[in-house]
Amino acid sequence: MTAFSLFRRGMAAGVFLGAIFCAAAPFPEKPITVIVPFAAGGGSDTFVRIFLKAIREQDLAPQPFVVKNIGGAGGTIGSRMALEAKPDGYTILC
Repeated sequence: MTAFSLFRRGMAAGVFLGAIFCAAAPFPEKPITVIVPFAAGGGSDTFVRIFLKAIREQDLAPQPFVVKNIGGAGGTIGSRMALEAKPDGYTILC
């Protein structure tokens, strides 16, 4: 994965999270689950944890984020879990 690809993913996640936290309704009311469809310690997991650390340090989210690493089948299993999650905005795929 190239640095530009990581930058694009970060920007997309930032836009997504900005839209979430600028909404008029009180959101989030409970922790947000972040599904990483790869094993812990890999590039995707590290990127997500650095990104969430910055969110936590800047106090940008009123609720914590819970990272779930669900690896297997080249990311298909974790992606499927995110697809099948309740569509309430409390589960995101990174």
